[in-house]
Amino acid sequence: MEVNFIRVDFKEEQAKQRQGLPFLERAFTSTRYLRVRKQVQKIIAEIEKTGEAGVLKFAKKFDGFSGDNIKNIKVSESEIEASTKRISPELLSAIELAAERIRKHYSQNKNSEDIKEIEDTIERKNNSEIADGNKNVEQLNSKADTLTVATKTLPLEVAGVYVPGGNAKYPSSVLMNVIPAQVAGVKKIVVCTPPNSEGKISDEVLSAIAVASKNSNVEVYALGGIQAVAAMAFGFVAPKVDVICGPGNAFVAEALSIVSAASLVRVPPSVAGPSEIAIICDKTTDPTHLALDLLAQIEHGVDGLAFVVSWDEEIFEKLQKELNEKLENKSTFTQSGAKENIEIYVVAVKDKEQAVELINMSAPEHLQIDCELSLQQEIAAQIKNVGAVFCGLPTAIGDYVAGPSHTLPTGGSAKFSGAISLSDFQKTINIISGDISNVENKELADATITLAKAEGLELHAQSIESRL
Repeated sequence: MEVNFIRVDFKEEQAKQRQGLPFLERAFTSTRYLRVRKQVQKIIAEIEKTGEAGVLKFAKKFDGFSGDNIKNIKVSESEIEASTKRISPELLSAIELAAERIRKHYSQNKNSEDIKEIEDTIERKNNSEIADGNKNVEQLNSKADTLTVATKTLPLEVAGVYVPGGNAKYPSSVLMNVIPAQVAGVKKIVVCTPPNSEGKISDEVLSAIAVASKNSNVEVYALGGIQAVAAMAFGFVAPKVDVICGPGNAFVAEALSIVSAASLVRVPPSVAGPSEIAIICDKTTDPTHLALDLLAQIEHGVDGLAFVVSWDEEIFEKLQKELNEKLENKSTFTQSGAKENIEIYVVAVKDKEQAVELINMSAPEHLQIDCELSLQQEIAAQIKNVGAVFCGLPTAIGDYVAGPSHTLPTGGSAKFSGAISLSDFQKTINIISGDISNVENKELADATITLAKAEGLELHAQSIESRL
């Protein structure tokens, strides 16, 4: 196993044109991307056409399913519950602690995510809630109290959660996606995860499902990859879902993109693909910690992105030495998907302002600010495009127990999206009420008629005029 230590000097004009900094354009945008998309499209189209038979075909091919009845991939409630007896008390306690912190984080943020409608043409006369008692509904009255606009927030009915699996075990991904859906009010959750080489889901993952699913309806299927996404999107084998979330490899991410584009399901705007980490550091950074933090994210598997940014070049040499020492140990990487050859970029900038500019341009999934303590919050305040920021903390803490979901935007999508939130599992309905014939609403009626006629929509205008 070798590390390709790639030194790059930050040049502002080149960077703005996406030149000289290869990682600004994710590697997954070229020929390989097109090849993956074509393969994913073909599998989804076949499953759409053949239904459960198609799911069975690809479950056998990719998941190693050996039966003839695809419905047998559903995991029984008794099996889920029994799994908690087969793991260590220490692990079960850690899972319960993580679940508690995630639930607390999203519960505390629930009210702050209530959606309210505010328009310049409407005066708020009172903040009284609509009579149904829904705390997510706010009424806004017009100047004459004859027109009301309200926005009602409702949970989606069924959520799908994809959990990476196979011979890897990710109980944390269960917690980070199932619990936000529960707090948002989703009544039914479908979890799909690939089985291991024995055709089973690990006890670690099932135990996380047991802990997360208390007091809610959660169904679990030993199904992975493209076929899992298609099954949830079409409602073959597993129930049809309204939203699918969760991290996955390039094939899963592309499958999610395709079913979302076809309006089959909602997919959160963040693309949770191969893991990414950027670290801003200086001469005060411990090189051992720095090396381990970089390798920790690469440990997730192929196609990851890791780069270091600093204005103190002496840290680069120390880092390279540490990385080489770590990689001499063949047990450094335990996941089967880890790279044989690892690329780590080091970017030399002239100051912290350039470091901030580079991060905002590249929009990485994780940003770790591991420089002089007095600078950490100052730098964090200037960051605009990133999935999550860790000040003085290793990114690994966010993978498990910090509280916010570790399902974060990758591939540069942090420029327009963020971590999984309650709104990813909710929808809004606007309720507009009133009497347009009321003389005090003449201004609204006249403006509507004028706009409709300007757009050549005469019947729109007449529908208003007939009521005056």
